[in-house]
Amino acid sequence: MSVPGPIGGGKTFTLPALDLDLTAGTSGSAIETRLSGTSYSSPGLTFTASVPILFVTVSVPTSCYPSPNPVLTSTAVD
Repeated sequence: MSVPGPIGGGKTFTLPALDLDLTAGTSGSAIETRLSGTSYSSPGLTFTASVPILFVTVSVPTSCYPSPNPVLTSTAVD
């Protein structure tokens, strides 16, 4: 999934909607969605920041991961 840019600093944006086909596990379990990524070597979010330095703007590749990584959605399996 990706979000087309550029997105200005401090601006609000919405991630695209996803349609997923899931297979339910055992009754009483839950299906949870979270952002991916667990470390800087396995990032969940990557982007390129435009950083103005003196008279030029430099494109700086950036990556990060969510910590803590809250549950975005949860669906109970009956």
